[in-house]
Amino acid sequence: MTKKQIDNLIDKLIIENGTVNPIDIIKRNNIQVIYHFDSFKGVCVKIPGDCTYISIRENLDTLDKFFTLAHELYHALIDFKNDYPYQIKPFSQESCVSETRANYFAYKLLLKQDENILEDFYNENPNIEKNIEKIINNLANRGL
Repeated sequence: MTKKQIDNLIDKLIIENGTVNPIDIIKRNNIQVIYHFDSFKGVCVKIPGDCTYISIRENLDTLDKFFTLAHELYHALIDFKNDYPYQIKPFSQESCVSETRANYFAYKLLLKQDENILEDFYNENPNIEKNIEKIINNLANRGL
């Protein structure tokens, strides 16, 4: 998937779901969110014949929560779009590409967030938009 295709996917999701909030998009796409206390931030699992689950760490701050949910939403919608388990070897080239694309998707979706949703984070980090733009540009330069 190219950057343009990811951008188009985000625009389509916003139109279809009437929101930029990843929590609402997840709910409207019948993806279940569960919480865990392990060290990793999030994981997406699809159970064939059942549904897709996103598990995120319970104690994430607002930005981490939104980013992780958006990142895992990409995996749910793209990597798990067929009704079979999506499996790639960790740290393989395919895994790195998928993770880079999921990060790009999450950053772009976050940039579309209403400032009120992330108000606390913006107040603590007034330059976050510049930082996110810098990260997106770095991802773009990596040949996504």
